[in-house]
Amino acid sequence: MVERALDVPYYEQTSEFTCGPACVLMTTAALTRDPFELARVNEFKVWRRCCLIGIGGTDAFGFALPLLDRGLDVRIVNEKTPTIPRELLLGFLTEQDATLARWSSKQAREEGLAEGAQLDEHAPTLADVEQALERGWVPNCLVGMDEVHGEEIPHWVVVLGIDEDEVLFHDPYPPRGKAELTRSRESFAKMLSDLQEMDASRAMVLARSPPGEGALSAKADG
Repeated sequence: MVERALDVPYYEQTSEFTCGPACVLMTTAALTRDPFELARVNEFKVWRRCCLIGIGGTDAFGFALPLLDRGLDVRIVNEKTPTIPRELLLGFLTEQDATLARWSSKQAREEGLAEGAQLDEHAPTLADVEQALERGWVPNCLVGMDEVHGEEIPHWVVVLGIDEDEVLFHDPYPPRGKAELTRSRESFAKMLSDLQEMDASRAMVLARSPPGEGALSAKADG
């Protein structure tokens, strides 16, 4: 049985589109001395900060902003910019909302980098997640929902541990999502790669406490 590398409390999202804010709440609860209370009022306070205009959810750049606001070190691993192709957005949004969504992602990217977020421009792999855990980062991974929920939709989860066989993670989306779910390494790697089939950017947002601060401290530089 895979063991936790990180002690991260669980929070269940209360709407279909707040998986990102739920993961932010879990991450700050683990890393900061003054975390958000795990409550719906803060779930939507975070949502207002990080969601893309025109879309209920958030991409990696929006996700990073409330973490930076709490003084955390943040590293964004993102495959491509823009994170969502215009053609995909126009499949369910008006042209105006699609334009606003891409604009708000661009603004979040610029703000996050200006506030000190690091950016690695490549698709995250399972090896990246494993290395991040070893270095004291909390990995928030954007995955496809099909493996757990049977839906082809991007979804945020928090990874807690990996061993030679399995990946342990918090999935905030009920009823199938729950605390400390496990999937095989192969299955979780597919969850990461499923974003490519949706034509969305594969992404991961890493967070950790600055040296000497918070509940978790960095194990190594990088």
